[in-house]
Amino acid sequence: MANTSATGGYLAPAGSPAPPEDDQLEDVLQAMVVGISGLAGQFVRPRWQPTTPKQPEPGVNWCAVGVHDTKTIANPAIDHDGSDDGHDQYQMHEELEVLCSFYGPQSQSYASILRDGIFITQNSEAIKALGMAFFRRFKYSARA
Repeated sequence: MANTSATGGYLAPAGSPAPPEDDQLEDVLQAMVVGISGLAGQFVRPRWQPTTPKQPEPGVNWCAVGVHDTKTIANPAIDHDGSDDGHDQYQMHEELEVLCSFYGPQSQSYASILRDGIFITQNSEAIKALGMAFFRRFKYSARA
């Protein structure tokens, strides 16, 4: 059982699940790129893998996607709720730099579709449900 302020000791998170991290985050990003770009799932791959899979043929459009950098934004917000026994809600914002590299004869087109598509409200709802959002900074690479 987790400690409380009344029992002392370290406090563990309670309540809402943590935002997606690691493999779960890769799955979210892969689904987003597949859903918005229209590329087939087997052609949207995690950027970093323990073993490098065979690259698709030059005539095949595909994408490598993954978190390139993470940084903490400013200071955490701690909000106290005094009802019942009381509790604090801790919130920290992180900025993730996601790198999507598109390859193939229509790589530029697929990169543009994703760049524009992430800002369509319906497309961003799944990400927002996870407590995430997009900023309007977008860099991409496309290679034929």
